[in-house]
Amino acid sequence: MKHRLQKSAISLAFGIAVALAPLAPCAAEVVEGQAPVIDGNVDQARFAARQDAMRSYVEKQVGVKVESSTEVNMGMVVADHIMTHADGYVSVKRVVKEQQAGGIYIVQLDLDASPQMIATATADVKSSLQSLADNSSRSGISVAVSELDENGGVSSKSDVNDTVRAVLANKGFLTTTNDAVLDYMKKAADLSDPSVGAEIRRIARTNRETENALLRGTLTTVSVTPTNGYQEALVQASFEIIGLDNNVSDTYSNYIKAVAHTEKEAVLKAQYEASRLAADELGQKALQTDQRENRGGIHHTKITMVFSNLGDPASRSQQILDALKAANCRVIRYGLTSSGTFQAFVDATGYDTTADIQDAIKQRLGCSSLIDEGAGVGSSKLQFQF
Repeated sequence: MKHRLQKSAISLAFGIAVALAPLAPCAAEVVEGQAPVIDGNVDQARFAARQDAMRSYVEKQVGVKVESSTEVNMGMVVADHIMTHADGYVSVKRVVKEQQAGGIYIVQLDLDASPQMIATATADVKSSLQSLADNSSRSGISVAVSELDENGGVSSKSDVNDTVRAVLANKGFLTTTNDAVLDYMKKAADLSDPSVGAEIRRIARTNRETENALLRGTLTTVSVTPTNGYQEALVQASFEIIGLDNNVSDTYSNYIKAVAHTEKEAVLKAQYEASRLAADELGQKALQTDQRENRGGIHHTKITMVFSNLGDPASRSQQILDALKAANCRVIRYGLTSSGTFQAFVDATGYDTTADIQDAIKQRLGCSSLIDEGAGVGSSKLQFQF
């Protein structure tokens, strides 16, 4: 069973709206932020600690309840939206305390905010999620993130799945949670085994609706260490996004440190930051995935085609355009490049996979196909040569 984000978007947004009503003034408040000093970079740690304090303040103003992981994740996403999309939401009235304690940088800031601006940012996120809910025909990304414990055991990580999905949703992706993949990942002896990866892709394809990519990954809590009265968590993130139509993939792997007063808070903060960074980087790759839509029961695949070794460019270009039209590929734009290749961006209708499109073009033009060596996940290009 898969859970679509749009099914929970309305209730999540409603919960946030309730938390903001009535719209009381945001009182000035002293908030602490912490960040690890990595590789001796104190300036970076100072900036991260200030961001941590501001983010915590915004989350509190949004009305987040720590007991609910879904609300925590949504609050974090709203806070990230505010921190990355606009200035002026939060003002620093004064720096109460600022110090480095060993490998930790600590700030205490007297913060103030406009309740109207925070309400506007929250409404923007709500509107974005509602828009995704209304656009249910869009293709999207299936998410399966698990947590690896100290003994190598795998468990599903529903709150992290919610986090990744919320971050991707805020970027405009429709997402699902792939429970079938998660169940298999729990039982797999070695997630790095290529045969395990192949089976995960098979399960994802079998249990998909309109998704054209799978984002799978694991989060491993490497250590939690008491440091100068705080807890410092180190989390390893290992994520992969895979095109379900052609197996093209890209990976994200990193170690993330976070500091908080409690072990639970430190681990959650590190997991969220790791998920946010992975979703941000891999989400950019997913933008290059062939965008397949299903309208009126007909598959639409928007994809770029590149043709090389043209011989006579003028006559060959017309031949290509005629072949594309005959293959139900509506040409959106096309042209000859300075390197002598012909490129066309098309909307192909009636094909289940990019491989089917490729075969149809080869049959009509008598050309051969090339492997796309680019970094696109799901590959946004089909390459041919004469």
